[in-house]
Amino acid sequence: MFRHSIRALALGAALASAACQPLTAEGPSEGAVGKGENTYGLTACQAKQLLAFINDCKNGDDQLAAIGFYSNHRSSLIAVRAGSDGNCDGDILFGTLSQVVSDVKYVGAKTIERVGQTFSDDACATPSATADVVFSPHSSIADSHLPRIARAINSAKHNIDIAIYNLSVPSKIDETDSDEIIAALKRAKDRGVTIRLLFHPAQADRKVCDPKYSDYSASKCPATASVLIEKHTGLPVRFSTMSKELHHKFMIVDGPFSDVAAANDATLITGSGNWTSGAATLYDENTVFLKNVPELVLRYQHEFNTLYKQSYDFARPGEPASKRINSIELDPATFDKSDEADAVFTSANMNTNKQSLSYNSGSFKVADRIAAEISKAEVSVDIASGHFRSYRIYEALIALKKQKPHVTIRVYIDGQEYQSAYMRSQEVEDTNACLSKATTAQATRACYDKGRHLGRDLIIDDLDGDGQPGDIDLRLKYYAYYWYYRFPQMHNKYAIIDGKTLLTGSFNYSFSAETNVIENVAILRAPRFAQLIAQYSKSFEEIWNTDKDEALYNEYLDRAKSAERIATKFEPMALNWQNIEDLKAEIKSNCPTVATKAYIDGFERSPYAHSFCLRSGSYPADYFGNDD
Repeated sequence: MFRHSIRALALGAALASAACQPLTAEGPSEGAVGKGENTYGLTACQAKQLLAFINDCKNGDDQLAAIGFYSNHRSSLIAVRAGSDGNCDGDILFGTLSQVVSDVKYVGAKTIERVGQTFSDDACATPSATADVVFSPHSSIADSHLPRIARAINSAKHNIDIAIYNLSVPSKIDETDSDEIIAALKRAKDRGVTIRLLFHPAQADRKVCDPKYSDYSASKCPATASVLIEKHTGLPVRFSTMSKELHHKFMIVDGPFSDVAAANDATLITGSGNWTSGAATLYDENTVFLKNVPELVLRYQHEFNTLYKQSYDFARPGEPASKRINSIELDPATFDKSDEADAVFTSANMNTNKQSLSYNSGSFKVADRIAAEISKAEVSVDIASGHFRSYRIYEALIALKKQKPHVTIRVYIDGQEYQSAYMRSQEVEDTNACLSKATTAQATRACYDKGRHLGRDLIIDDLDGDGQPGDIDLRLKYYAYYWYYRFPQMHNKYAIIDGKTLLTGSFNYSFSAETNVIENVAILRAPRFAQLIAQYSKSFEEIWNTDKDEALYNEYLDRAKSAERIATKFEPMALNWQNIEDLKAEIKSNCPTVATKAYIDGFERSPYAHSFCLRSGSYPADYFGNDD
């Protein structure tokens, strides 16, 4: 009985050490089972676990006995594994179970089959993913993604990696505030968590803080976000590149920093939302929280490591530069390929061996992947994107509608994508001028790929052959006669294909995002992520149907026709192109001053103050000179 208990304990420990982890950084010689290899009656999962167990030098005589190897098997196996120097240090590894049978005396096919049954297929099962999303805007920051992010930081035990385009940094912090991100970072650092931060604003902040740049300001430097982060948290701030924008908004908590297996339980946060009050309470955003999605974590970790390796330290003159905190190397070639969770990054378009991150001309890895997913649609495509200026994605939607007219396509974009007929004609003219000079197929393609505002182009052609244009349904989030970035933008960047595939991340659907910005898109599929995708579908319906009964629209239209004070800033509405043209025309017709240089200049100085125009033209004396 006593001996049996000891054996059970040893077996439990042995199997725990040999658990078949679905994702590894090791090459095939360390435990992979290839197609067509002899597995001796074992499943591929059992064979993979057994091979890894045999190759692990920590598994000595007791551990080998625990899974059923006899004494003569064990002594022979240990001797072969030790090699000529007598040390089992991993320099001699078996590539296959067939090699074990061939090289180890007394160990035959029946032995392999018998001991291999010790291992369970459960160890190779896809982990049960936890996925949730927070949509914005909210009336209170307390209900937004920001406290959730702070709580994820609070949960960190070992390491945190952050790549962020922007985050709000207060001038002072309350270290006891569990929902405040900067305070959470300080607490994490104080308890010994390793934190690496890539912060895009540091690229500009360094110029404010360094006398060698024209932007230098001794008075402004202490108030820059990068200085405040270092002051509040004690963390070194780095930025990823001199020449490109880092537009990521992702964080990995307790990821594969020093151990690949940590990817199995790590938390990944990504999406469209910056970590700012505007993203929480003003813009349409999505921030997704994922756990137990190792195949995705490894890809984002590799992206972070790649950018971090060539990053720059934000160090003011006279301050010592911080040293990079290096993590283990990850080789994407060894990542398990999953159809359920994947990711693509614009860094794949760039030469990441140089700090300049130079763009490889003609490479459109992200747009091409999105286009490929669109082409698979059989029922529906729903897109919510702040921009729509990617010719390859436009091309994919047009081709889909022509080839599969039954597929419903809905595209919801921000009001900044609206163009007057004149502005559109100017962009078309520029494209045609480019085409007239193109002498090769590659040059011709480049003229189209350069991109322009393509929203209008989606709805002007008859695509399904019924003689009527408008086969793709397009709506714009419209909230102002003139656009301003602090107005309530539609800032999402996601697509839902057939209600079964979700593509979401930081990637704007534009040429610039592909070629000059560091972006990401996560691809998640049902059934594993069915519940998450359903949340996105529900949110899309809500924003698509903003002012569904056109009550707001008709109110603004009526006021433009008869009121003295005519609104030029509106409650958000989801309008089609014709709605916008009609509303703008009515406003301009009844309040001509809205198109004057004085009004436009006044708006640019003070957007919030210029939220209306007066039919009579009798403005207060200082109206066009107001400042916020």
